[in-house]
Amino acid sequence: MSLRVTGGILRSRRLDVPGGRGVRPTPARVREAMFSIVGQHLDGRSVLDGFAGSGSLGIEAASRGAGPVVFVERDRAHGEVLSRNAALLDELCEWRLQKGDLLSSLDRLTGPFDLVLLDPPYRSGLATQAVIALGERPRLLSARATVVLEAEREDLPPVAGCLVREKRRSYGKTELHLYRVQEAG
Repeated sequence: MSLRVTGGILRSRRLDVPGGRGVRPTPARVREAMFSIVGQHLDGRSVLDGFAGSGSLGIEAASRGAGPVVFVERDRAHGEVLSRNAALLDELCEWRLQKGDLLSSLDRLTGPFDLVLLDPPYRSGLATQAVIALGERPRLLSARATVVLEAEREDLPPVAGCLVREKRRSYGKTELHLYRVQEAG
């Protein structure tokens, strides 16, 4: 199975998708909507792609000028596919793969990140856990940070630590939740 990058300099390039049960790549129309919301020109924005799978979300961001990109993926086979896909970025930006579970990796990551893209397994409870954990670690987020979380009709908190949800958009069963860093005051 493969999918294509939807925009930017790598538009139409094929990405491999890891096999196995439970693998659910973000559909092209949802990726297009995501980058319509966060912007098509992400020049120099640092990116964290959590629950990275194939790396498609981080690669989409880099294709639009973002970088460096940090991918976090716990599954070894998925990490191998991700590394092959991310080789497309070698000429575009710095990237690295952090192996391990996102929630346990947060304290080992160095930020700040300008854009955080999260696509945890649906119905796992990880969407809520991830946004709360990120909101409790403001050192990982720049003052202009945007967090985009993909979930399946999950009731996520409107406020999580330093994060406030600004938008919630539905695309069939899939929802995108856009959070921004709360201004101090």
